Amino acid sequence: MSETDPVARAFEDLCAEMTVLRRSVEALPQAWRDEHVRKSHGCCRSRKKLLQ
Repeated sequence: MSETDPVARAFEDLCAEMTVLRRSVEALPQAWRDEHVRKSHGCCRSRKKLLQ
């Protein structure tokens, strides 16, 4: 097993974490749209009944 420089290993770990974070942030807009659509299907009808 070869020895890895701790600084290099820390940098690789940081890069991997940043990749995960970037992908998560990029996925947020679609997740918000999906959640809004999911919640609005029953919610809008109930709200309309309350406003009548």
